[in-house]
Amino acid sequence: MDSTAFWQDLQARSERYWQRRRESLGALSLGTTPYWSVVIVGLPGVGKSTLLRHLVHPLPVPTGPTAWPVRVLTADPPILWTDTPGWTPERSALIQEALASAELCLWVTSPQLPPELAQQLRDWGRPVIQVLPWSSGEPPVPPPPAANCLATAVVRLFPVTQPVRLQWPDGRVETQAVPLPVDVGPVRTLLAEAWQQRTALTCVNRLLWMARREREWIAQKQQAPLPWWPLLLKALVVTLTPGLGLKLAVSWLADVGAVLWLSRCYRLPLTPYGLEKLVLALGLSSTLVAFGSGFIPDGEGLVALGGGFWGGLTAYGVQRVARRYLCQGATWAMDGPWCLLRRIQQQLTPGTPWHAWVSHCLQLVGNLS
Repeated sequence: MDSTAFWQDLQARSERYWQRRRESLGALSLGTTPYWSVVIVGLPGVGKSTLLRHLVHPLPVPTGPTAWPVRVLTADPPILWTDTPGWTPERSALIQEALASAELCLWVTSPQLPPELAQQLRDWGRPVIQVLPWSSGEPPVPPPPAANCLATAVVRLFPVTQPVRLQWPDGRVETQAVPLPVDVGPVRTLLAEAWQQRTALTCVNRLLWMARREREWIAQKQQAPLPWWPLLLKALVVTLTPGLGLKLAVSWLADVGAVLWLSRCYRLPLTPYGLEKLVLALGLSSTLVAFGSGFIPDGEGLVALGGGFWGGLTAYGVQRVARRYLCQGATWAMDGPWCLLRRIQQQLTPGTPWHAWVSHCLQLVGNLS
């Protein structure tokens, strides 16, 4: 993940995609600040504030009652630290708001892992560093990274006294208390490594953000009812058109026009993804128009009305297929979030935390469709 040209190309392509889809994507909220945003989450009393106090020393904290979340901006490296209150179901919305503007999360864990918080971080999608506080005894064995967890750091947040067994050559055995100071070095090391990959991390976060915003906008469009005027217009034109061959040509042109109108109305791109379903719908529409025109052999008027009825009915069906096709093609466009994430995944070594994280982001984008 250290190819500068590769990430510059991805950033340029995602920027062009965002410019074209600005209406649905809205304001760009990631990767535009000169600092990095890191949020600290966890259950009450696990050591979130203590960790921040050791990472940022001396820690400038406001006086008086704590107004969560607490934010501190440091200069070297330029990081905006956000300390959140202990997670509870009632505070889930507040923590979700803090996560929305962050690019990296420090998850201070404890033996009791609430599944709701774990699911909230998995759905967040962005990189997470799991922090295991160690107070006494043998240090815990860190679990392997899973989902969007990049790595795990085992730290001592409080100075502890560790008993050491000493055995002398003459057989005497003594126990000596050795003070162990606070050690948050593993977190600093992981943060330094992540800072070196900030461009790559920010790029993936930005693509995931774009995919989410795209899907939210598309969901609103899909809830809107389809317009009736293309149905009535096609029914009228097919009814007034003489001859079966001309009816088929007019039906096909009307369907293609409706697809292009939907694309312009929704500002969604025409892409090769799912195109076969749209072509099948267009062909089926013309077939039904021909069937409707030839189903009633008595009288030109009845034939025209039959063709017009089937033409209007198929216009509605084509619109439904076209809307689904256009919405699917948005994120899956050649320079859309899904394709760019696939390019990133192909550049990474399978089995590494980076590869697992990008694969997790791809799975989230796929589930959004």
